[in-house]
Amino acid sequence: MRALTRDHASRMQAVRQHYADTLPNIRHHAAGGKLELPEGAALVSSTPQERADNRYSSRVPHGAYLAMCLVVKDQGDDLREWLDYHRSIGVEKFYIFDDNSTIPSLLVVEDLVDAGLVEYEAVESFEHPSGKVQLWVYDTCIQRYRGLHQWMAFIDVDEYFIITDSNITLLPELLKDYKDYGALVVNWQMFGSSGYLNKPPGSTLESYVDCFEVNHQENKHIKTIANLDFVECAGRDPHHFLYKDGKRAINTAYQVVEGARADNVVTDRLSLHHYVTKSLEQYLAKIARGSAMGNRKSIEFYDFVQSQATEKCMAALQLGR
Repeated sequence: MRALTRDHASRMQAVRQHYADTLPNIRHHAAGGKLELPEGAALVSSTPQERADNRYSSRVPHGAYLAMCLVVKDQGDDLREWLDYHRSIGVEKFYIFDDNSTIPSLLVVEDLVDAGLVEYEAVESFEHPSGKVQLWVYDTCIQRYRGLHQWMAFIDVDEYFIITDSNITLLPELLKDYKDYGALVVNWQMFGSSGYLNKPPGSTLESYVDCFEVNHQENKHIKTIANLDFVECAGRDPHHFLYKDGKRAINTAYQVVEGARADNVVTDRLSLHHYVTKSLEQYLAKIARGSAMGNRKSIEFYDFVQSQATEKCMAALQLGR
């Protein structure tokens, strides 16, 4: 771990001062009221006026074909890169819920809020049967924004969609092939630190290339791009969801996937690069901030990831430059 230099400390103080100066203009959302799930159906009890008073809202009409819903905490250093990349592959709307970041993530997305690309909410409290803020966020997004978008992706800031179909350049183009299904699920491709002890100067996609063998058991985990016409609510974890009208989740090979893990790894058209540790410095910060699902991170898991990241995955290298 590198020492905190005087120059770095000065920059951090400047950011904190900016936060203090901006605070009177930042409206925090107190979780939108109580969310209940009677028999699997999620309901948000906050009124439209409460949401208008407490949320930074888009100034342009809704209706993006593909949106993303995510919860962040102390990830401002990585958030803008992640947003800019996913905008480049066709995501048009982002719903960001900030789970008590030390420095609000709003500071790095204010211009995108003004442009109508991002809606930002600071979560101060929440109620959900699971007790998990991440599942509350996911169910809130489904219920509030159903009907405004065809698709909504539920991934984290350390995960990047990588299009592997050479005939497709934008994610919405690919999703149109699966519009009759409950969701399109995407397998992980797990990455290690690539030997970095500190955060590298380059982007995530160009810096980290050490990865797990493609059929590794960890890569059987999936994340979901839900069809908002058919999704009911989040499942018991952030990986999979429940659907109505008999609809089911499939992968790009049209194979049905039940639960958080697929039977096999399919990356013929789309993969989800999971930069689970990044550098040692960034992983230690990840341990410190905790998980939106309450999962405890450990240094033993860091060591496990490095031991398994024995391959080189170069497909995203140019995308990060």
